[in-house]
Parts: sequence; C-alpha cells; structure tokens
Amino acid sequence: MEKDELKALQVKPVGIIEGKTTTSNFKVKVLSDDVGKNSFLEVFHEDAYYVCGIKELYRTEEGVYAECFVIGQGPKLPFTPASPVYLARGENVRKALKLSDDPSTGIYVGKLKGLDCKVWLPIKRLGRIFIVGKPGSGKSYTAGVIIEELLKKGIPLLVIDVHSEYSSLKVMGDVTSEEFDVYPKSYAESVVEFGDPKINPGADVSLEALESANPEDLVVPGQCTIINLRGLLKEEQTSLVASLLERVFQAVVEGRLRPFYCVLDEAHRFAGRERTRATDVVRRFAQEGRKFGAGLIVITQRPQLLDTTVRGLVGTWIIHRLSDPNDMRITLESGGLEGEWENVIAWLESGEAVITGEAVEKIPIIARIRPRETKHGGEGFNPLDYIAKPSESTALKTLEKLSKAVVRDKDKLRKQPISAPGLPQVFLPTVVDESEVLARMREGLADLDLKSIELNYMPALFCEVEARVKRESPPVKFSELLRRLIPIGVEVGEINWDSTQAYGLELKDLESAEPLPSPPQPGYYQKTCFNIADQKVVKKVKEELLAYAATKLVKTMYYSKKLGKFSLTNDRQAFVAECLKELAEAEQSEERDIEERYQRSMAETAKAVEAYKERLRRLGEQYNALRYECEQLNEMLKEAKKQKKPVLKLSKQLELRKSKLESVRDEMLKINAQIRALNDKKKALESEYEERLRELRLKMGSLRDFDVKTAVIQPELDELSVTSFQLIWVPVYRAKIATDKEVSKEIGIWWNALNGKGFYGFCIECGAELEDASSFVLCEVCLSPLCPEHASQCAICGARVCPKDSWTCDPCSRTLCSREPPSRCKLCEAMLCQECARRCIACGDGVALCPSHVKACPACRALLCEEHFKSHLMRCSVCSRVICEASARRCSVCGEPLCTACSIPCAICGRVVCREHGWVCRDCGKTFCVDEERKRCALCGSDLCASCAHVCAVCKGLACEDHIRRCSSCGRLVCRNCVGESKGLIRRKLFCIDCTAKAS
Repeated sequence: MEKDELKALQVKPVGIIEGKTTTSNFKVKVLSDDVGKNSFLEVFHEDAYYVCGIKELYRTEEGVYAECFVIGQGPKLPFTPASPVYLARGENVRKALKLSDDPSTGIYVGKLKGLDCKVWLPIKRLGRIFIVGKPGSGKSYTAGVIIEELLKKGIPLLVIDVHSEYSSLKVMGDVTSEEFDVYPKSYAESVVEFGDPKINPGADVSLEALESANPEDLVVPGQCTIINLRGLLKEEQTSLVASLLERVFQAVVEGRLRPFYCVLDEAHRFAGRERTRATDVVRRFAQEGRKFGAGLIVITQRPQLLDTTVRGLVGTWIIHRLSDPNDMRITLESGGLEGEWENVIAWLESGEAVITGEAVEKIPIIARIRPRETKHGGEGFNPLDYIAKPSESTALKTLEKLSKAVVRDKDKLRKQPISAPGLPQVFLPTVVDESEVLARMREGLADLDLKSIELNYMPALFCEVEARVKRESPPVKFSELLRRLIPIGVEVGEINWDSTQAYGLELKDLESAEPLPSPPQPGYYQKTCFNIADQKVVKKVKEELLAYAATKLVKTMYYSKKLGKFSLTNDRQAFVAECLKELAEAEQSEERDIEERYQRSMAETAKAVEAYKERLRRLGEQYNALRYECEQLNEMLKEAKKQKKPVLKLSKQLELRKSKLESVRDEMLKINAQIRALNDKKKALESEYEERLRELRLKMGSLRDFDVKTAVIQPELDELSVTSFQLIWVPVYRAKIATDKEVSKEIGIWWNALNGKGFYGFCIECGAELEDASSFVLCEVCLSPLCPEHASQCAICGARVCPKDSWTCDPCSRTLCSREPPSRCKLCEAMLCQECARRCIACGDGVALCPSHVKACPACRALLCEEHFKSHLMRCSVCSRVICEASARRCSVCGEPLCTACSIPCAICGRVVCREHGWVCRDCGKTFCVDEERKRCALCGSDLCASCAHVCAVCKGLACEDHIRRCSSCGRLVCRNCVGESKGLIRRKLFCIDCTAKAS
C-alpha cells in the first residue's frame, strides 16, 4: 500500500519525525493517545514501509516524544524529518519481525498485544522452551496451549504433571473465541494418563506399569503421555522422574524414539541447584537431548531455583508476570533481555507474556495467549467432575502398547522348544564367558563386580538361497547366493529379511564357528516371533524367504541384440563403455590379423622376387661369358679363314655357343616376366590390405551404433533353491555389573558367547553404542559408560572420566577430573590446575591468576597481579632506580624509598637513612644518622664521629686526623694552629706553642 493510498483511506498519522535522524533511529513527536510503550509504528521512506519499535517515551513542555528504532534492515539514507508516522499494520509487523504465517510449520500461541496479528512460533526454531511466571500468571495455561498445538502436528509429548493440571486435556473446553479463531475440542483419544487410580480416578494406567513400560510405549507419534504424580511424596516424585527420564533419554540416544517434547512442570523440583540424580538427568536431557530430537519444555514459578546449567541454555523463553527481584534478574539474564523489560514484565496482565529467544528472530514480543480448546486444569478444576470410563479404543490401545513390557518375563522358556521338520536346530559354542568379559572391562575400571548373570539362548534364523538363472531371450546366464542371519526372538515382533547380523554376530562369524547339536550349558530359551513347531508356519516362512530372495536377487540387465551381448550391471553407461571397449579390442584384433596376413604375403612375395633376381644375376654372368666366347670364336674363325685353315670345328663350337646364348637369353626373359608379375602381386596385396581395413572400419562403425535395451530379470521359483535353512541358538549372557566406589551404580549389559560382542551401554557423550568389552570405559566420577574416544585420563590421579566430569587447564592443556577442583583466573576466568595457578602476594592465596596475567617483580621476583604490580614498583628517591616494595628501604627520618646502593645504615643505631639525613665521618669513613652526635674539625670543617674527633690540648678545639699534631716535647695532641716551632735540619720536631714559650 502506497502513501497516497493511506491518505485515501483517511489513515491519520500518529506522529511526526523531528530532529536528527539516522538509518536506524529517529525521534517522533507523538500526536495521538493510541501510541504506547509497546506500540509498533511504520514510516514510508524510499518507496517502502519501515516498521519501528519504541525504545522510550518521554514528555516535555512541548509534548510527548518517542525514541524509535527500526526493526530489521534500515534504509540506505537517513529518514526524512517531518515525515508522518503511522500505527503499523499487522501484516507489516509480521514481515518485519519475520513471524511465521505458515500453520503447517508453526504453533499458534496467540496474537501480538495491540494488533490483530497471529503469532505462529516456528517449530524448527523453538529449541528448549522455558515458561516462567508467578502463580496465577498463566504459565500452566500457556503450556496447555502449546501441548494442544504440538498434538495437532502429531508430535509426541511426555508430560511430567505434578499437580494433576494436564488431565484436563481430555476434557472439551467451554470457550468459543471468534477473535482468536478457537473452538472447543477434546484430545481424549490422544492422551494416555498414568496415575494412582485412587487419587486420580481419570487415569488410564496405573503408575506401577511405568516400571515395565518401554520408552517406545510412552513416546508415541500423535500421543500425549501424562505422568500424573499427584499423591506421591516429593522424594517419590523425584526418584520416579529421574528413573523415567534416564530410560527415555537412553532410548533417545539409541535412536529408538521419534522426535518429541518432554514437558517438565514445576521443573525446579527436579532440576534444582542442589545436585541430585534427577538434576543430573534433566541437565543432560537439556544439554544433549536436542541433537537427538528430544525437546524440553521447562515450567517453573521460581527461575532462581533452577539449575544454572539448565536455565543458561539457549532456547525460547515465554515470560509471564514476575515480582520476585531475584527471579526477575535471572529471567532477564537468561532470556537475553535488557533491564528496561523489568517494568514491562512486572505489569503484564494475566494471559499476557513476553516471548524472546530462538523462536523470535528480531526483538522480543508481547503476546496475548489464545484461549485453550480444552478445559484448563488450574485452580478451580476438579477432575472428579469429568471422570469417565476410558473408551474401549483408548483402553485397548493403551493395553496393547504396554503388553510387551508386562509379559517380558514370560518370554523365557526353560526347555528347548521343538521345531517342525525342515527347520533343524543347532547351538553355537560358548567361547567368551563372564570371567573374560569382566577382565576386559576391568581394564577400563578395576573396581567392577558381577552382581548377576543369566545365560539365554537367543533364536536366529540362518538361511541361504541360491539362484541359477539361464534365459534364451534375452540371452542371460548368472548364479548368485543370498545369505541372511536374522534374529527371530519374540522381542523383534516380525522377521526382518534384510538382516545380516543377530545379537552381535555377523555372517562372517559363523564361518569359523563349529555348531553343536545340543546346548553347551543350561540356560533359558527366548521365545520366537513365529511358531517354529507348526510345520505350516515354517513352510510359510520358507515361502516368504523364497519370495524375498526372488525380489532381492532381481537383476536389471542391459543387452544389445546387435552385439549379442548382455550385462548384469545396473549402470547403463558402464555397459555402453564395456561394449565400446570390446568393439575397440575386436577392431584392434582384426586389424592385427589383416596386418599379419598382409605382412606375411608381402614377405613371401619379396622373398620370391629376391630368388628370381639372384637367378637372373647368375644367368647374366653366364650370358656375358657365352657372348665373350662367341666373340673369341668369331675372331678365331676369321683368322682361320684368312690362313685358309680348316674352320669346321670352330664353326660347330660357335654354333653351340650361340645356341646356349639363345637359351640363356630366353630364360632371362622368362625370369624378368616373373619378377614383373610378383611386383604386380605386391601392388594387388597393398590394394587388398587397404580394402580390408576400409571394410573393417565400416563394419565396426556400424556396430558402434548399437542399441541398448533394458530387461529386469527376476529369478523364477524353479530357479531358486534353499541351500540352508536352520535355527541357530546364540548363547547370550545377560548380566548386571556394579562398582565398589563411593557412588554405586548398576549397569545392565549383554554379550554373545561366541565373539563377546553385544551391548555394554551407550557413551554418555556421543551416544555411540559400546559393542565390545574392550571398548568399555566407565567414568570414575559419575559411573557412566564412555567410548574410548570420549574418555579422558586425569593428569594427576589417572582416573578415566567423561567430558562432563573433566576439565582442561587452559595454560598447560592438561585434562583433569572434577575431583581435582580447578582454580579460575581472577581476570580472564581461565581454568587453572594447581601447577599453573599463580598467587599474587598482595591478593593472597584466595585469588588465583593464570601465568599470562601475573608478573614477576624484577627486583624481588615476587608474583603480582597487574593491579598490584604497578603499586608494588617505585623509584629510589635518590638515584631514581626502579625498586619494589619488598626490596625497598626507607629512610628512618623522612620515610622516602631507597635502593640498596643509596641506603645508609647508621654505624651506631643501625637505622637506615638517606644521604640527606646521614653523614660520613671523614677519618673512619663510617656512616651515621643525623640523630647521632656529629663533631666538626675546627680547621677544615669535616664531619667527625666522637671516636675520631681529637681535642687540642692547648685551645681545646676539635681537629681531624690531618690537622692534629703531637708535641715532641710534652707529647700532647695539639691542632695545627697551636703548633709553635719545629726544629732540626734532618728530622724536624714539632712543639706546641706552650713548649715553645717555655723554651724561649
């Protein structure tokens, strides 16, 4: 809606922007009484509406003003002064606060105060929910609204009901509110209530059934399970809740439960500041449950009594009216609210709440909680007024859910059951007994004892099916083996044909085991999930096996008629690549064959040509020799005719030679013809070779354009044969171990006697199942199981502890157990071991400091914190050298600090004085304080002590050693002024003036 449209609708502004503005804050002069502290305003700026909240309202002589802040992203430029401000519309507020408007992903808790804007809290951002408020403020009512909403989404709920307030979920309400779009409804078909029937007649199941109920029976999709504790003593309530939540949390960690919420009413009873078993369980539930899908809704009227860890966790806080100052302070801190919200919370009306935390992305909001669809179970609700016999469907459903838990002890048989023909029974040997398991476990904790042990033979079905498939169209032939090891105890309910392991055993474990025809030891036999004695049932199971095998051994086949090739791979591209590869290999092979034939023919032809050429060479030599002979005979014949000698003999020889010459020439002509023919043959071979290669490439090119078809091959029943179908009794030891520590704890374990694998608990930190005794570690503080990865060893006492009961010294990074209490640095809160903790001599032993926040005095080497380090250091008043309080000496007269070099100890009284208040005897060099008698030489004025000051016998004046003389006549000491005359040329003699006068 544009600004002009607002004017067209005659929407009046409620204020005007004045003064200095920014992109996030501005001041508004309020023009309407509709504006209050919690109002939302909107301003049109830069072609968009910006929703603002009011930080503070104040009044001056000029009117009422509001300090506003923008919710969400502000504009690029500051707001324009004199711009009109309007009351924000609900849709704009929803967008600014990023409140969900999707009913499928949120829960509807009410409307924003002062606006017709529904508040949908997104379920995925709820996290832990804290609902706090004083009695009568509406916190239980709000919890009922949230339970109704979660039930609509099919989310399981487990409600710990202390005062029987939530039984009313089974009773239709009597409030119809068109304003909130709420109409009465009952959730009786979705609620199962455990309670004492004598005190809570509407309970569906007795509390006694909880002991044998599985967590899976309590946490069911679409069901709200109420644990009504009314009528139990406080100690009984605490014990029951601790035991119940411990079992439920273990099931959560094991992944056996769907995501759910646990509603903990009067949470301070079960998660108070005093450490109890219940507190530990709730704390762990709050800390770790969320990552496994276990949410927690904490309801309390006394937040200050909650465990600090639980209330300090991040979550969504729904805060009703509070009045206690400590509750208010803790709620503001935990909910991340500023002090200004204290007044808002203190004046909330019943049914109003401040919502803050993870579910509210921008700023805290004030909401009016919607009316409940069911009856409110608070003050004034009497369950006796609404008692009704549980409907048959609800009762049957409840009994059916609890039936497995109630009859577990009946599942054990003392005698080996008989099986029908066709289902042979064998036993596995007992290899790993309790002594070996206990020895392995004691490697993690020595103080372990076996409290009880029982041998159970657990039934497992070992089956093997072989498929031999041979088809003509499409042409396919393959064989495959299907092997399964399936637990068939009554606890599994039905056969899981996909199973390949049972009770810690895998198929490979059976290969080395030698089965026995009879049990190796007496024990109990677990009932099977089907009647093994009924031949029809066994036959049906066998038929199911064949049907399963036929389904499991289905092959997706790719084939090509053109190539006459098939493949059992499920990858079409792989099949095509395999075909192309084979075509390439066939082409290369044929090319090699053609090449080899061609090279062989060419070699034979070349060899023949060489033979003919060799023959021709020899004939040429013979021809030349005959020609030479003919020429010689012609010469001889001519010479004979000239001499008229007989020529008959020569003529005959010449004719013979010519005849031979003619025959040689004819033979040479024939050989040349043969060579020409062989050369022609070479050319023909080359042409044939090229033609064959061309034909091969054409043929392969045609084959490469092959078709690929898909066929699903499922073995027929006559192509399947059951090669093995037997019942294997797996010896399983079930035991309870306990510790001899100060805090005793029993732990239930089981293992199969073949390889020792089984269940040894779940790691308290990561939830990993401990399958082997050698991987079992028990925290020596809380006695909870641990995997080796999360078990730490105390660097001092060597104890193996869990992360919860261990801590790391920040300076040295050593891990220590909680029995070695840490010290915390006064300045940075770092955790310190005793070796790393430093003590300031000024702060005392009660204050610890880390090494980085303590300094050593360079003078005395004493350790001090930064605060006292500065006051500890000072400067010598004489030489300005840096000294410390410990090493400093102070003048006994003026009190000024002195270093060792500048301090002067008095030779008589021993007091330390500064130079100003001390003096040195000129003769003996000793130092004296100003309080000691100081004498002066009458001649030179030097300071003299009493022992060094000499009295002149004549003038009675004082003189120093340099100015005193002894008279050679009378032997008296006289000062230099009283020396009369000296006599003697070689050795001078001194006389006092008295002796000089007498001599004259």
